[in-house]
Amino acid sequence: ETHNSLLKHLPQAPTIVEIGCGEGHFVRGLAEARNGQGRFVGFDPNASPETGQGVEFYARLFDPLVDMADYAPDAIVIRHVLEHLTEPAALLDQLAWGAAMLGKPCWLFAEMPCIDRVFESDRLADFFYEHAAHFTTQSFRALMERVGEVVKLAHGYDGEVVYGMVKLGVSGMMQERAAAAK
Repeated sequence: ETHNSLLKHLPQAPTIVEIGCGEGHFVRGLAEARNGQGRFVGFDPNASPETGQGVEFYARLFDPLVDMADYAPDAIVIRHVLEHLTEPAALLDQLAWGAAMLGKPCWLFAEMPCIDRVFESDRLADFFYEHAAHFTTQSFRALMERVGEVVKLAHGYDGEVVYGMVKLGVSGMMQERAAAAK
């Protein structure tokens, strides 16, 4: 269902970039769902540089302000990465600015653990040591609204994760301020 949620917004042969792809299971699933029609790219410093099923892998970090222009994606996927960053908004802001420069729509599919149940159950195990950031549904929504139009926000895995579909963009006011500052 997650694949279809994203793919219904994209052209028949999309360019999709997954940041923090791991071994590439999700991006491969997207490629399979489109029968390899399109360009499917995974970035992860720990990824194997192997290619297969029409998927390209790069064992490095994604640089939004450079790579958005180079790959011109129709969609960016970030699953279970943002919670590991000390400043997740910084990455998302750069993606929004990169998308604004593309001259075409660019979608973001983001997914991360949701800590709403911590407050209901006192389940402290949700505060994993490797997670620098934690999000409730409300704080996740605020983060997504910061970088574009939230088209869908929902939960998966019985409420354990929250995900969103966002049409990336930068408000006209922010673009005017940037132009004036330049």
